[in-house]
Amino acid sequence: LVKGGYYLARAGSQYLSSDLAAANRGIIYFTDKNGKQLPAVLNKDYPIIYAVPKDIEDSQEAAHALSPILGIPVEELEAIFSKKDRQYEILLKKTSTELAEEIENLGMEGIYTETIPGRFYPRGELASHLLGFVGPSKEELGESGRYGIEKFYNEVLAGTEGKLEDNQ
Repeated sequence: LVKGGYYLARAGSQYLSSDLAAANRGIIYFTDKNGKQLPAVLNKDYPIIYAVPKDIEDSQEAAHALSPILGIPVEELEAIFSKKDRQYEILLKKTSTELAEEIENLGMEGIYTETIPGRFYPRGELASHLLGFVGPSKEELGESGRYGIEKFYNEVLAGTEGKLEDNQ
């Protein structure tokens, strides 16, 4: 009951993949002159901050409290929070762990944090024109390669989704 909105939003997002086990996208490695593998692209969990508008009692108060922390204009937050028919609205993607913790510690009803997987390039822009990038998949949930190695080897990197089965 205390975090009803939070669990409702999580349940809604998990509904689509109720018994599917999403495949983790594969890692891409560089190989140095000694044959040692160095990760060039890997997966990382990123915090997101989202709102469940119907759980926010006072849209104006919430918007004024969150605006300086999130760096989103008050008017924009008020517009988001007033959409009471929406299950959830993402406020920030791939934010810092510190900011997500700060929001979580506020304990505001209707404002929640979660983590989502995303691609991480530990060597920055090194060989970015060859590695490419990913974007939202049109056919299924998750991401698919849009350019470079990410696109060329998309089928291999994407892996194969599994199905969760009850062993009882």
